Amino acid sequence: MIKINRKSKEGIKKKIASLSLIALLFNATMIGVLVPSNILNACADPKPISVEPSEFENPECDEESPNEWHFLINQIDENKIKPASINVAWLNGGTETIKIGLPITNTVAHYRTSKNLDSTVTSATASIYGDWSGQFNLSHGPCDDIPLEETGSITICKIIIDESGDIVDGNKNDGKFTISGIEVENHHSVPNSTSVLDDTVFETALSYNTDLIGGNQTNDAECVLYDNLKLGSYYYSEEEVLGNNWKTPLYNDQFTEQITTLNDLYPYSGELFNSDDSDDGARDMNADGHIVISSSRPHRTLVVLNEYETPNEVTIVASKIVCDNETDLPNWGGDPSSTKVIGEPNMIESDTAQNYVDASIGKCRLVDGWNFQVGDTTAHKEEGSFYGPSLSDTWTTFGPTVNGEVETTVDM
Repeated sequence: MIKINRKSKEGIKKKIASLSLIALLFNATMIGVLVPSNILNACADPKPISVEPSEFENPECDEESPNEWHFLINQIDENKIKPASINVAWLNGGTETIKIGLPITNTVAHYRTSKNLDSTVTSATASIYGDWSGQFNLSHGPCDDIPLEETGSITICKIIIDESGDIVDGNKNDGKFTISGIEVENHHSVPNSTSVLDDTVFETALSYNTDLIGGNQTNDAECVLYDNLKLGSYYYSEEEVLGNNWKTPLYNDQFTEQITTLNDLYPYSGELFNSDDSDDGARDMNADGHIVISSSRPHRTLVVLNEYETPNEVTIVASKIVCDNETDLPNWGGDPSSTKVIGEPNMIESDTAQNYVDASIGKCRLVDGWNFQVGDTTAHKEEGSFYGPSLSDTWTTFGPTVNGEVETTVDM
């Protein structure tokens, strides 16, 4: 980055002003105004163009590029703007907006795609500047006598159920779920990865787009499709779940068992990925992290089921009491089996703090503006003479007190 200080900027402004004045004087004797050509291009009215339908009947074949459709627009004024894309439709119903591609030349625009190679083009259209007079052609299409590379697909789907077993979108419980692709090399039981799948991420609430259960034409799952995959082996990880109150996920990649009900899903069987080579044969191959797409089964679907349960919640009410002297404070909270001090209750209840203040005869009072922290058994314990709020994220702060009290709810 080049930095220009304020003083330099002022100098540049003066130079620009001087140059502008010279240009104005120079052009004063000219008739009309000079306008840059790229501005003319932007202002020119575009016109629609299309490939002649007769070119779609028997397109030529380029043996050096046998698996593509190649369109070109020629005789483009090098000072004018080329169409950024063209729109193509095929007999099979497929459509695509094809962006301009290589090679980049001054007067010719190239557009290539490898989709819909087994169909026939029905239209190819674009828009270009109004006074263009060149040609818009289908240069060549796919070669029939050269076999296309066979591909397949893997679809990964997410279903969520509540504690009653009903399919839901999860909007009542925050959750983020990630299934990662795994690279496998030199494994003694299974082939190397053909390729590694991208991370598949789902978040609540799900956006249903697929009917998996019941066949009732009602979408009940969110699915992500990975298509145009080479035939071979693909591996997936155990799901990472972020969020509370989620049970262990269940899986089925339907190697031998198709999913018809929610009972057809199983715990992740990760024997392929542990340090024990001897247990690989005992894995459940419907949930083992390995999917094979082949000529006989080019399209596979993995389904992952998550269930949430409503937690048991406890409400904590915290009271802050300040007294005039330390001797006025309650000396409670010792060993439950030890003898209780005078006035110590068997159980702290909703009115315990107020009762203590009332009994202090004005020496103690409930106060506002204080915060408390709560944590479970895993919360970090500060050591030594530390005082004040803990900075550890294992503690949750709640407050401040109002009328001496504040409450929060925690999951048990």
